Amino acid sequence: MAESINFDSFYGQVRICDDVASAYKDLVTGYLKDLISTKSSTNGTDIRYSLAVSGGSSGKACMEALCASDDGLLTNVEWFLVDERCVDKTHPDSNYKLIRSLLDVNHLESAVLHDMDCQDVESYESLLVGRELDVIQLGFGPDGHCASLFPSSLALVVTDEKLVAKNSDPSGLNKHERVTLTFAAINKFDLAVICVIGEEKRDAVRAISLGKQLPAAMIRAKKVIWLIDSRIV
Repeated sequence: MAESINFDSFYGQVRICDDVASAYKDLVTGYLKDLISTKSSTNGTDIRYSLAVSGGSSGKACMEALCASDDGLLTNVEWFLVDERCVDKTHPDSNYKLIRSLLDVNHLESAVLHDMDCQDVESYESLLVGRELDVIQLGFGPDGHCASLFPSSLALVVTDEKLVAKNSDPSGLNKHERVTLTFAAINKFDLAVICVIGEEKRDAVRAISLGKQLPAAMIRAKKVIWLIDSRIV
């Protein structure tokens, strides 16, 4: 039997889940309901909420669960991408293509989804400056990366003020040049949910538990919740 993992060194709250995507859906819908109740009582009903989502297998699973359960809760959500591969928007690896298709198939065709342009990172940064940011969903790679913030990559050390940056994986394991939110941008969100799905992530989870500063362990949003696949522990 594998040695158990001690989560005391993780920043934020750790929740072990049999179904991470379902737990994410429950967490975000509950959060948005509370937010709607709070903001409506002070600002009226014409309110938009910001939700940033990742691509990849965990982003897809979490978006499918969230959108399929929607009962009108997502109508006023303004969607952002956490990161994007520098490919055409029709390319199978495009996060925009993935998220847009999930919104459309779940009858959210009118939803605003802000596209990341690898040739114009400044425009995406301008969308984030000076605004309240609510929830960000982050995946978790077998190397401990989140967003497109890879171990030993240049985007890990950009200035505190830079919110969006180009980046690439020095190991070559993750193909395509990327554009990504930086730690400074991620940490502006009220809630960051790090979704860890799949047994292949166990070594990286254990490394963080032993104090290794992998990128995902460096997230310092206002509130951080880890949803970790029970198969890992």
